[in-house]
Amino acid sequence: MSMDRRVLILYNTKAGKGKIRRKMDDIEEVFFTAGYTPCSKLLRFGQNPFDDEPQDFEFVVVCGGDGTINYVVNAMTAKGLNLPLGIIPTGTANDFAGALGISSRPVEAARQIIGGKIQNIDCGRVNGLYFVNILSFGMFTTTSQHTPQEIKNRIGKAAYIIEGSKELHNREYIPIHILHDGGTIDVNSMITLIFNGETAG
Repeated sequence: MSMDRRVLILYNTKAGKGKIRRKMDDIEEVFFTAGYTPCSKLLRFGQNPFDDEPQDFEFVVVCGGDGTINYVVNAMTAKGLNLPLGIIPTGTANDFAGALGISSRPVEAARQIIGGKIQNIDCGRVNGLYFVNILSFGMFTTTSQHTPQEIKNRIGKAAYIIEGSKELHNREYIPIHILHDGGTIDVNSMITLIFNGETAG
């Protein structure tokens, strides 16, 4: 069996209670058994994970949540890379992976990547940055960034509700002007969500 088919596995141990750390050997074994050479790398935010890597990977696998996926997509585009991207959801919410029907069990998700086929999906862009799940502004839109990681690890999605409730007193309206194929929409909004997936948090 040829073992020159390399796959880069980027994993975030801070996402979703760090459960990915305990599953890495099993995930690597799935790709190894399928004929790939898995090259696993701890994702460090603030650094582009592709800076010191050769460009001969057949595809990239992201182990983390929605924020981790966004980070890797933007890191790839910053390097001008266009590689297939597999997702192993190990974050708090995993909304985008859920919309794609990816298993919440890491090893099973790895098997789905091996047994699946490449599909093109939409990817949004605003101010030069890409997003794969949601663009939002107004109330609650900084909730995920302001929610402490240790609380997310302890109580999961409920942490977003607790943090978001702190913003209920902020009811400022933002004027929105939207151009679309059928015309224009003008509205004052407290919160605006543009979904590429199906859910947020």
